[in-house]
Amino acid sequence: MPGVDWEAVRGLPKGAVSPLREYAALALTRATVVKGFAQALADRHGTTVWAWNSPYSEEQVVHGNKPRPARGHAPVLAADEKGLAWP
Repeated sequence: MPGVDWEAVRGLPKGAVSPLREYAALALTRATVVKGFAQALADRHGTTVWAWNSPYSEEQVVHGNKPRPARGHAPVLAADEKGLAWP
C-alpha cells in the first residue's frame, strides 16, 4: 500500500490504534443485515415485514403480514390452504 509507514505499523504498542484502520471497512451489524433481509422480503412479496430482537431468546425475530391475493388468484389460495409457502 503506497503511503503507509510499515515500520510505524509494526512498532505499535499493544492496544494502540493502527494507521491501517482507515483502510478497513466496518462490518455490518446483525441488526442491519436482518432489517435488510426483512425489507427485501417485504419488497418481494408486497407486504409488511418487521424484525425485532427478542429479549427472551436473544434472537432476531422476523414477522410479517401475509399478502391478500387479488381476485382470480385461485392457485395462490389453493397453495395457502394446503399449507404451502406463498410465492
